Amino acid sequence: WGQLAISQLARGRNEEALAALNTTLDLDADGAALGYILAFAHLRTGEFDEALKVAQKLRNSFPESALAINLEGGAYAALGRLEEAQTSFAAVLAIDPQFHEARANLAAIKAQGGDLKAAEAEYQAILLSDQNNVAALMGLARVARRGDDPERARELLARAAETNRQDPRPVLALAQDHVTAGETERALAVLSEAIRATSDNGPLLAELGRLQIQVNRPREAVRTFERLVATTDGASDARLLLAQAHLAMQEPDEARRVLEVSFEADPEHLATLEALLQLLIRTEGVDPALAYAERLWQRYPKATWGEQMVGDLHLQADRLEEAIAAYKRGWTRQPSARLAIGLYRVRLRKLQAEPSSGETPLQSLREWLEIRPKDDGVRMVLADALLSLGQFEEARAAYETLKESQANNPVVWNNLAWLYGQAGDGRAVAHGERALQLAPDSPAVMDTLGWILLGEGDQERAFGLLEQAHAAIPDNPEIAYHFAVALHRGGQDAAAKEILQTILSDGQGSAVRAEAEELLAKLTP
Repeated sequence: WGQLAISQLARGRNEEALAALNTTLDLDADGAALGYILAFAHLRTGEFDEALKVAQKLRNSFPESALAINLEGGAYAALGRLEEAQTSFAAVLAIDPQFHEARANLAAIKAQGGDLKAAEAEYQAILLSDQNNVAALMGLARVARRGDDPERARELLARAAETNRQDPRPVLALAQDHVTAGETERALAVLSEAIRATSDNGPLLAELGRLQIQVNRPREAVRTFERLVATTDGASDARLLLAQAHLAMQEPDEARRVLEVSFEADPEHLATLEALLQLLIRTEGVDPALAYAERLWQRYPKATWGEQMVGDLHLQADRLEEAIAAYKRGWTRQPSARLAIGLYRVRLRKLQAEPSSGETPLQSLREWLEIRPKDDGVRMVLADALLSLGQFEEARAAYETLKESQANNPVVWNNLAWLYGQAGDGRAVAHGERALQLAPDSPAVMDTLGWILLGEGDQERAFGLLEQAHAAIPDNPEIAYHFAVALHRGGQDAAAKEILQTILSDGQGSAVRAEAEELLAKLTP
């Protein structure tokens, strides 16, 4: 069973591997290695609760195993249980002070909690024994950036890139730092220099090509992605990037050739098929693309994507009945997450067009979650759908379920904060604060927490958050209205009126239009 599990993991068949590992796991001395593999596999697949159970079993069997305790800490951190994670990582270091991964994890948690000095001290402790440790250098760079020292942050990234040439992460971070600063030419040079020094590093080639397209150098991007295809032995993702570069060069025939060659080699690579069909829609129209998809389906009758692609094309052409029929055929043959989402979207569109149609848009999402209750992607779609449809109690339950496995997802925390705020639940502020920790630059998150705090009477902090959110997205009417209310409560009625008049002058309907009109009338003598 153990060898079977390892083989399945190597082939990317995680579910079969986990089943085999669970069958053999007994955590005696011979089974410990399989236990570690199982814990890592659960972490990789997002099954953090299961990872924690295995890690704790490992720790109970081997209480002096720093690796077991570090796995426990990693599972706690993934679940958002940061105090427990911090305790685990500290326990690792008590056993092995040179366990740099645990110390870097501990530093990251301290930084996340705002204790930048303590985080820096942990990273510096790593560098005392490993002066070029990439995690420590990049962690210090993040701390420096949060401490408003961008020059030091860049110096640290450059040092990490120079001393860890085979690791693409610091080079990618350094290049992005230059892009953010508007120094595109320097970013291109950083990537090119690193590629020359590392003999065609795949991630660096991919980033260089993307940046070349971004700055309108598609011919250079074509050459870069051709090297990437060669470096990766014709990987489908690399060929997809090459096709995109040919499209940027206005060479649709060459893009089609690349995609067809790629699909021939890997007929289950859905991103390639989708790109190919979208190209056909652009160059020939929906009907030729549909005919092409059906011919491919006849050629690959056992493929899992057949009805899905046909349904997607019908939906794109607004042929709702045909799309529903295709998705249903696929669902009968082999249910999938993609079909569940496709059926949801087409049924929702039909219900919006024909309110009396009796369509039940959420049915397929719920049915799939009965089959695969741990599919967070589909559950997120369901939660968002419930929220948009005003079914707040069910939405709250869905997000609360997601929070257990998506503990570091700011969208989950932000939407729960909003829902708790709507219900007058005292947990709203704490959830908004957690969302802001996870996404400190998100205007949507700032707006949610700011609006909640305004309702709680914390006017000073609310004003600052809403002001930042409005400055980032001045055209968003909901955020603008919230900021106008904050201005009004702060006695700045003239500024509030100006914002309200802007909201109402665009002629577009919005969820806050009535409230904006009411407040403006109140402020207008």
